[in-house]
Amino acid sequence: MVEFERLANEKASEYAYRYLKKNIVGLGFAPNSKICESDIAKKLGLSRTPVREALLELVKNKLVVVYPQRGSFVSKIDYDLVEESRFVRLVLEKAIIDIVCDKPDNRFLEKLEINIRNQKYYLDKENKMNLMQLDNEFHKILFEMANKLQTHELVESISGHFDRLRNLSINTIKDIKTVSDHEKIFEAIKSCDSVKAKELMEIHLSRHKFEEKILREKYSDYFD
Repeated sequence: MVEFERLANEKASEYAYRYLKKNIVGLGFAPNSKICESDIAKKLGLSRTPVREALLELVKNKLVVVYPQRGSFVSKIDYDLVEESRFVRLVLEKAIIDIVCDKPDNRFLEKLEINIRNQKYYLDKENKMNLMQLDNEFHKILFEMANKLQTHELVESISGHFDRLRNLSINTIKDIKTVSDHEKIFEAIKSCDSVKAKELMEIHLSRHKFEEKILREKYSDYFD
């Protein structure tokens, strides 16, 4: 379970939402596990009201399901939602690649290079949480490079199911291609080859299709 402090000026409901979403996406709360309002409130030092408000937001994001008389449960991973998220990400990230390849900014190229170097460091580490964080950061840098960070926030808001699947993959698939994919995408962008970079991005964002059978067999209870 990921623990972190409440930010300055952060509303109680925002803190509860951030804590719950981070741990749902990071699989600290496994799919189909029950979330107890009172336990979360006590853990975070909050009343139950902001926790309830956070859960309602997570219901909207389709990460939590509320069953009458039973309570709130983490939703199972829905492959239809995974695919929809992948579709949106692919359309937008291809557009982002066109923008950044038109005139690559050396400041951001350096950020990407450092990011990939750090990914390589964590690739063989037992705790893959840092690798997932760096993966997310790599994509965010591309949006930042294109001056489209608000668009990135939109992508993040609908990526809960896709991100849970990515977390499973990083922690399950032995020969993951995440880092090598990023390295190839970076080299194509650096060379201003948008066609190649977009082809590589499509492969990168579609790897879950090839890993589906393995993940479903190992985590059958996690999926609808």
